[in-house]
Amino acid sequence: PVSIRTVGVLAHNEENLVAVTTKFGGWIEKAHVNNIGEHVAKGDVLFDIHSPELLATQREYLAGQDYVARLRAGGADSGAMERAEALLEATRERLRNWDITEAQIAALRRAEDAPRTVRFFAPATGLVVAKSGDSLEGMRVDTGMAVLKIADHSTLLAEARFFEEDLRHVKEGSEAVIEAAAFPGQRWNGEILFFRSAVDPNTRALTAFVQVDNPDLTLRPMMYVDVTVRAGGAADALLVPAQAVLHSGERTVVIVAKGDGGFEPREVTLGLASDEMQEVVTGLAVGDQVVTSSQFLIDSESNLQAAMDQLMRGDGEASTRAAHAHHHH
Repeated sequence: PVSIRTVGVLAHNEENLVAVTTKFGGWIEKAHVNNIGEHVAKGDVLFDIHSPELLATQREYLAGQDYVARLRAGGADSGAMERAEALLEATRERLRNWDITEAQIAALRRAEDAPRTVRFFAPATGLVVAKSGDSLEGMRVDTGMAVLKIADHSTLLAEARFFEEDLRHVKEGSEAVIEAAAFPGQRWNGEILFFRSAVDPNTRALTAFVQVDNPDLTLRPMMYVDVTVRAGGAADALLVPAQAVLHSGERTVVIVAKGDGGFEPREVTLGLASDEMQEVVTGLAVGDQVVTSSQFLIDSESNLQAAMDQLMRGDGEASTRAAHAHHHH
């Protein structure tokens, strides 16, 4: 089968990029992860944050818990108990909405006072690819601000360019093999996810985005890679040497050597082409002996009709090198 090879550049898959944001304002007092390129696992501590509004809500929770306990000890009526418990539950819900974990709430329940800082955990596994300041420690954080960005590199995207004539052979969903000069002999699997909407007017190429499986995280963004796409091709097409195909105006012809020493021009329709071989979709049968143009010194500019006449008269000798049409394997 014909393969189409091109060069690509790896990039993050934007879908796998997670922004680390807080739902409350505050100051980062201690950063546990400070460098771009560090690997973090989901649940790792990223930083300890001091937030006055969070501290106030935690203290409110503790006060509410004390109040419920006092009411219960004093044998208050069920209406008062229910109201106090509903208030406590509302405070707990506010903490949950701020991404305070159940474990942190349980620890708070047992504490005498609310902790000055709260630990903030990684929401995903991946590499730190961006941070909002030079140093996180001491930085002021506002609600919704992206403090860090974490990228999951178990899949990457390769941006690869295909020329117009290749586009009929590659499509969304086509499988690809990825190789990197940095790691000779290793291969990764990929698949064309989608194409840009327009062809580049300067290069006449269309950019495809190829999803690359990178389970061992060997490949990194910004690396150059080779992308090879196996073109579909017709399952029952035959292969002949590219030299055997003659073009005459609208017609495409292959010369077939007949058993009696004569020759017969056959009109054919073509499939994919590689450097030396050409797929023929219709017009030939398995086992037909095709004659390459070099054996007849027919060049594409010469009058094919004259060559045909010569062939039909049987002036040419079919070379014993006549190639056999054969199926793909």
